[in-house]
Amino acid sequence: MKKIKLFLALTLGSLISVSCVVDDNVEQIGGGSSVLVGFSAPTLAANFVTDGEVKPYSIPVNVIGGNQGLPSSANVTVNWELASTSTATAGVEFDFVSSASNVVIPAGSLSTVIPITVNTDALVVGDDKTVVINLTSVVSDNGVVLATNRSTVTLTLVAACFSDLAGQYYWNYTTGPAYFTISELSPGVYRATQFPFFTAIYWFEFSDVCDNLTMTNWQFQAANPLYGTTTAMPVGTVQPNGNLLFTGINVTGVAIVDRTITAFKVN
Repeated sequence: MKKIKLFLALTLGSLISVSCVVDDNVEQIGGGSSVLVGFSAPTLAANFVTDGEVKPYSIPVNVIGGNQGLPSSANVTVNWELASTSTATAGVEFDFVSSASNVVIPAGSLSTVIPITVNTDALVVGDDKTVVINLTSVVSDNGVVLATNRSTVTLTLVAACFSDLAGQYYWNYTTGPAYFTISELSPGVYRATQFPFFTAIYWFEFSDVCDNLTMTNWQFQAANPLYGTTTAMPVGTVQPNGNLLFTGINVTGVAIVDRTITAFKVN
């Protein structure tokens, strides 16, 4: 009888021991005590207007898990390398700010960045380039682990057309030129001080996407909507000499139907 009781006690103790091991493993999967470091997302994209300027960009490296989301109490050195799968070339489309191939997440912090600069003059609209960074290792006095499933990021450099249409223009009527001003409201978005075909002075707005123009609004859009002949709104193009050609202009309720006009640039 004593042997049976002893056997049952040993069996129960064994089950309890196994159960604790399973619980410990489950807790570690859910976070654990180690700090996990990597990229918060596997892909990034950034738009750059091709205005010839060199512009900064920061690729973030983060504490992404473990240790109940708390940062490391010691500095974390993160080593990285530029992957051969990158289609952008260092020294051409972009460059690294530092020659060092590592960055430091300071003690008590949750992030750092890999800083780069982007040469917008080398970017081509419609030919996106990628910068692929691999994290290779982490070094710290505390328990820090590289999250292997978040150790690579692909940054896509997207080129956006440079637009610089602000200035003085005129409509060329049979009665003579009518001068007006175009001002930039935001990148690629403009307001002209005079709508064509009217003797009174009314403003209109338009957008420029890679020399393709679209009229978007005018002073009485609510009462007399502007619309296009074959498109939702009137469209146009930037001419090689800098003039702006607008076509398919219609205004509801007035005698402006399928009109075409050129805004001549004042040199």
